[in-house]
Amino acid sequence: ANESELLLRQVLESHAAKQPKLSLFYSLMSPPPEWPGGVGFVTEEMIKERFPPPGEDMFIVVCGPPPFCTAMKRLLRSMDYREGRHFYSYL
Repeated sequence: ANESELLLRQVLESHAAKQPKLSLFYSLMSPPPEWPGGVGFVTEEMIKERFPPPGEDMFIVVCGPPPFCTAMKRLLRSMDYREGRHFYSYL
């Protein structure tokens, strides 16, 4: 994905601006120069750096193309995040 393919970005960022506990993380395969987010496939290291560990006061929403969602669900499960309790994927 490239930056122009981030769906609902303005809506999400508007919500994040109003909710201090809501943080957003985007990772692009083809980022523009000086892109502040992730680059390439989301890795275990990226998740450890950017997301809280599984717990009561956190939730991850995964959205993207079907192969991305499938890979993210597999990765999150391998890191002890439980679907429905710690994360949700649209696909």
